[in-house]
Amino acid sequence: YARAALVLREALAREPENLEALTALGIAYAGQGFFTKALQSLRAVVERRPGDVFANYHLAAVHASRGEANEALSRLRVALRAEPERVGAWLRGDPLFGDLLRDKRAEDLFEAACSD
Repeated sequence: YARAALVLREALAREPENLEALTALGIAYAGQGFFTKALQSLRAVVERRPGDVFANYHLAAVHASRGEANEALSRLRVALRAEPERVGAWLRGDPLFGDLLRDKRAEDLFEAACSD
């Protein structure tokens, strides 16, 4: 992740509006355990593109890994509304959401997203 973060920072120096690179940088930061930097990067993406499924999902993952259930559920709600099947598949194999997925609010959220 460290090498990826370096390459992505260089790419962003050349193309500061590259939101895919900024999303990937947030993921790389999270992978290194730099959660504050990850949140900053991913929030910057969703501020510019609020419905970005990938950025919202990974923002939810960072919040979930920090035990911030309300924030994680809020971001998951956005992602699930946009693409419930895709996000549901990601969630089934993602260990970062382990505790959150046992939360009754998460169950309700998934049920509502799958019934729409």
